[in-house]
Amino acid sequence: MDQNNLIKKHAFSKNEINLVDSFVLNKLGEGHGESTLYLGGKKKHEQIYELFGNSASAKIKLFFSKENFISILNFYQPYFKKPHGFYLNNGKLITFKDGLYDIFKTEMEIIKSNDESFYEYVDLLKPDSQGRIYLRFDNRSILRRVFLPHSVKCVLFSYKNKSEAIFCEIKPVLKPVKKKIKINQEMILVDIDYFKSYN
Repeated sequence: MDQNNLIKKHAFSKNEINLVDSFVLNKLGEGHGESTLYLGGKKKHEQIYELFGNSASAKIKLFFSKENFISILNFYQPYFKKPHGFYLNNGKLITFKDGLYDIFKTEMEIIKSNDESFYEYVDLLKPDSQGRIYLRFDNRSILRRVFLPHSVKCVLFSYKNKSEAIFCEIKPVLKPVKKKIKINQEMILVDIDYFKSYN
């Protein structure tokens, strides 16, 4: 069934949510990571609650497309197969731990075994003291396991005929990004470019 016939754009769909270093499991920096993704602050509350149907603290089905996941992983396969490092603003080179291609192959098999659309349960958290709203994922979420930091962004859509269900489309990040990551308890700027080799 064509996923495009089941979903519809929402006002919040113009927002692109980055998978940051602190969220993914295959990270460049330190720490165990956070299982939450930032959706927006006070100015986005209305759009967020319209999209999620005021489902704060309720379990929500977040749907994905197998075809979408496979296409994005294939797009990044050359990097998983032969990863290069990224330069920090202190001149040092930082790299991922060994075994990225093994992770790629394992996760690709898992994705291929899924139905054409599959889902995870997520929680829409109540705003924190500064009005920021986050979406909480399981610690072993496929989003956290599969993708590398700042390699993809998520766009959320509503389903036409499903209540408390959201569709998540994954898009690649095509331009290099400069982001701070935590190294030796210090936030250091890193230039992340998956399409440039330093060899």
